[in-house]
Amino acid sequence: MRGCVIHWSNLMPTRKPSTPSVVRLNPAQSVTGTVEILIDQIKPGKNPRRSWSPEKLMQLQESIETIGIQESILVRPLRSRSGKPAYEIVDGFRRWTAATNLKFLAMRAEVRDMTDEEVVQYGLMQKILSEDLNQVDRTDAALQLLAGRLGIESEAVVALLNRASHQRKQKLDPEHPDSVTRTAGWGEIKSFLKTMGITPEGFRTNWLPILRLPSDILECVRQGKIEYTKARLIARIKDAGQRQQILGEAIAQNLSNRQISDRIAEMNQTKSAQTPEDKEFIKRFTVANRNLTGMGHELFRTIADASSDSVAPVGTVEGLYFTACLSKLAAGRVLSLIHISE
Repeated sequence: MRGCVIHWSNLMPTRKPSTPSVVRLNPAQSVTGTVEILIDQIKPGKNPRRSWSPEKLMQLQESIETIGIQESILVRPLRSRSGKPAYEIVDGFRRWTAATNLKFLAMRAEVRDMTDEEVVQYGLMQKILSEDLNQVDRTDAALQLLAGRLGIESEAVVALLNRASHQRKQKLDPEHPDSVTRTAGWGEIKSFLKTMGITPEGFRTNWLPILRLPSDILECVRQGKIEYTKARLIARIKDAGQRQQILGEAIAQNLSNRQISDRIAEMNQTKSAQTPEDKEFIKRFTVANRNLTGMGHELFRTIADASSDSVAPVGTVEGLYFTACLSKLAAGRVLSLIHISE
């Protein structure tokens, strides 16, 4: 394996680069420590982070332009058929992206031999500990990490947590042969979650529900537009239209949890205020509207049948005028009610 070592003064794009000195590394030698690697020899790896903030990336680039890259990225060597040195990013994708955007020639990196499994485990752990990672990706990364450590699917980890919760509620003896707490995997789960400052039950009840949020709310949380606690409140609204309305207001007006709860309570109060007559009218008008297939008399007759107040004969001029007026009034009444109906 060969690596390129370049003087640090050549990394800033505002300076004219000098001819780099190349140091050939022994292929059999285990590379450790920090070296400087050409940007075009570094390839992006698998990254658990699914969303990026353009603003934060711009801030990082401005910082790098001023003081340079303060922390080395972590890479692992790749096998190249061409024989040229190649490295895959394990940690530091944003720093590499910023350096690439700034036209850097090279950047400092720690080279470490790592297996695919070690790369995934390391990457997930770093993302979980990252302060700027959103709660959706952090929960997803934690679940993937647990699944990888136990050698099972993510769904099986969730099932194990649910089973443990059920057994605890049933007050099953922890020493019972069927107790989840006796399995080797349970010890791994407890140990890992403890490092995150959370219990298995806390992870099950407070973290995992975020992955079941409606897609529109989930994406807003992932993009950092709304906090998880607010998203959980809004997700309780079953009507998609009403949910979208409250979501938009919460983001635009930066509503607090209390304000969101009050808005939901007001919405439910308005909905429960419908009289039986209102509900019956909506039901009958909906049926009538579904059956509107003709023109002329049939159209007026169907609308008129939607109201028990129809008294004028349909076949007369008076009847046509009456039903036309009735349809206008009915439409206005339905429009005023339909937004709170299910």
